[in-house]
Amino acid sequence: MIPKYVYLPTIEDFSKKKSKKCEGKYILLRKDNLDIEEKFAINRYEEKIKEQTKFHYHDFVEITYIASGSGFHVVNDKEYEVSKGDVFIINYDMWHGFYKKDNQSTLIVYNLLFTPDFLDDNLVDVIDYSSFPKAFLLKGMDEQDCSKADLHINPNHQVQFEDLLSKIYMEYTLKPAGHLNMIRAYMIEMIVTIVRRMSKENMDRNSTEARIIEEAIDFLYKNYLGNISLDEVARKAFFSKNYFCKIFKQYTGMCVYELVHKLRIESACDMLANQDKRIVDIAMEVGYSDYKAFSQNFKKIMGMKPHEYKNLK
Repeated sequence: MIPKYVYLPTIEDFSKKKSKKCEGKYILLRKDNLDIEEKFAINRYEEKIKEQTKFHYHDFVEITYIASGSGFHVVNDKEYEVSKGDVFIINYDMWHGFYKKDNQSTLIVYNLLFTPDFLDDNLVDVIDYSSFPKAFLLKGMDEQDCSKADLHINPNHQVQFEDLLSKIYMEYTLKPAGHLNMIRAYMIEMIVTIVRRMSKENMDRNSTEARIIEEAIDFLYKNYLGNISLDEVARKAFFSKNYFCKIFKQYTGMCVYELVHKLRIESACDMLANQDKRIVDIAMEVGYSDYKAFSQNFKKIMGMKPHEYKNLK
């Protein structure tokens, strides 16, 4: 049987995190409403408008695929627009719901509902959980924005993915001999497919980010003697300043200005060792208009003051 909305929680059912204002807004789907033997259900459902949507949470895992149309997904009062091809992995106790934009639009979804022990234990040996952001067969959840799609199946692969969904749906509906084993096999195929696509997206994104950071570093090497604007460097990378700073530090282990100061001080060291110039002039040549800032950064990086370094040479 397909699970139904069966239980309206009282205020005692809410944790401290789920405030009184939520009372009556969400309902609980329980795993004992899955088929006891199968511990699995699938449905194809046309979502309603927001005012008619029954937001809910449950004590089993749900994979939702947007099969047609567009609309919105709400998780813990966060809202995100969805469209055909989006895949959501919805874990235990995630308060959520989907709804279409208006009465003239459509939003059709597949919901696959199951408990982890429905799947074969051998799946653990198949999946590299490190590549699965929400590791939903385990019970842990990370603190990311769960309203966003975990994966988007691009149009080139939607037919193949939907064919797999249709096979699961037909096995569950018609229940031919051995249907549970077939559903398990198809579910394993689906989960591995999701994991692979997630891994590819991460690799593609990481590859793009690495290339952009390399280009940013090359720009800094060529321009560190001049006035470096963080806004300008981020703009060249087509990232927001905050996001650029974050991934720059992830890839290099230092922030942008730390690298700039390092390059300037290295250049100053070379000039102090090989050129007979005043230290203040060298400071100006390597990009410091303020000698005090030059001296402070020099000591921080080299462990001694500029004149001490010069005397060593």
